[in-house]
Amino acid sequence: MLASFTLKEDNEGLNESDPMFAHAFHHALIGLAVVSREGRFLRVNHSLCELLGYKPEELLSANAEDLLVSSEDLRFLADASGPSAANSRQIEKSYTSRTGEPRWGLLRISSFRTGDGEVRFYVQLQDWTYRKLLEKNMKRSRLEVWSLFQHNPDTICILDLKGRIVSSNLAMIRFTGYDPLDLRGVYILPFILPQDKQAAWKLFEEAMAGRSSTAELSFSRKAGGWATMEVRTLPIVVGQTVEGIYAIAKDLSGRKKAEEMLRTSEKLSAVGQLAAGVAHEIRNPLTALKGFTQFLQSGAVAKETYYEIMMSELNRIDLIITELLMLAKPRTSEFKRLDPQLMIRHVVTLLEPEAALNNVQFVIIAQNSLSDMMGAENQLKQLFINLLKNAVESMPGGGQIEINLHQDTRESIYVEIRDQGCGISPEELMRIGEPFYSTKDQGTGLGMMVSRQITEEHKGTIEIESVTGEGTTVRVRLPLKRTTRTKGAVRL
Repeated sequence: MLASFTLKEDNEGLNESDPMFAHAFHHALIGLAVVSREGRFLRVNHSLCELLGYKPEELLSANAEDLLVSSEDLRFLADASGPSAANSRQIEKSYTSRTGEPRWGLLRISSFRTGDGEVRFYVQLQDWTYRKLLEKNMKRSRLEVWSLFQHNPDTICILDLKGRIVSSNLAMIRFTGYDPLDLRGVYILPFILPQDKQAAWKLFEEAMAGRSSTAELSFSRKAGGWATMEVRTLPIVVGQTVEGIYAIAKDLSGRKKAEEMLRTSEKLSAVGQLAAGVAHEIRNPLTALKGFTQFLQSGAVAKETYYEIMMSELNRIDLIITELLMLAKPRTSEFKRLDPQLMIRHVVTLLEPEAALNNVQFVIIAQNSLSDMMGAENQLKQLFINLLKNAVESMPGGGQIEINLHQDTRESIYVEIRDQGCGISPEELMRIGEPFYSTKDQGTGLGMMVSRQITEEHKGTIEIESVTGEGTTVRVRLPLKRTTRTKGAVRL
């Protein structure tokens, strides 16, 4: 509850009996006091007591010059007061409350003369502590934002609505080499590579519309040359209006260099994979040739049939080497009409010598009246050689490999290869197809990767199911008709 002001003297030229004056003085929300020429408090209200932290009687026994007003202000106002003049002074005042808390206020001191001609002062104190804290915090925030702007590692500039540079940070100065005075107030477009100006203008228009966008632009440097940067524009919105534009740019020189190094690394890796892949694919026909040679040495009959197959494998080796020599000018694999059953039987014939050495037998189960299919014969033979060799190698104790061919109504042909091998664990199954990952001790992992690529080339899929200790089933689906090439899938 507000306390009433206290009177220390009875006659100061104030109409104490005026209830309006007493009420206004008593209930004022700002601190009010009447001070004598000597600087003593004559009257105080409750608001002033709260601001200073003193009781009314404590203030009335104190000197105002010790707590609030300066003697210089009082002397100036007293000397300036004429017989009928009223003078005032308004200042921002810092003071300390009784509890030691620093505070700020707007202090207004007015001089007047009583009926006896004595000089008195009205003192008004409005608390500005909260306002000063807000101003301090706002100033601190502005400094923090400015520091973030100036010391940001990214190149930043502020543009007005006409595309002129208002301000630029230190990173932009260092990057471009221009003096800040060279940039301030000039249009930014002349610093942009001519062929990039349309993209730059689009960024500007997007920001003007209140949207953020990004593009790669090349900027000129004072020392000469152009630097590619990733530029992002952000609108500066005040209220509901775009007042300017932030342009934030990242130097892409390092990233471009890293990308070039990565491309070089990928090329070297590709060369390594190619070398391993070529060796892997040449080894297949060489194994067949070796097997047939041993078979013929043992006195086999019907040599002409084996000579034809051996010649076919030699031609395959020649084809691989030819493709290797022509990598600088790759050519599309030739698709033609194929009999899928005949192709599988040919592959089986190639692998039978190796399978016999491992006591493995092939069993082909084919649906009647299989349609012809479109495919690259050499690639498909390579695909099924890889899959059947994996099946044979998974059966060191021998057994049977069942090859099932059937056609569905979706005009696709399915080739299922079911072995009786050791099987593949779920963990290993998830990694099948990764380059250089193999479940075999001497495997490179490239065979399955090549098989997947061939299947993708034919817009097909490979599904693998396996039970450890029981065997593995590989299901290959191939479309009968050739369609536009899209990426296939391997589902495990």
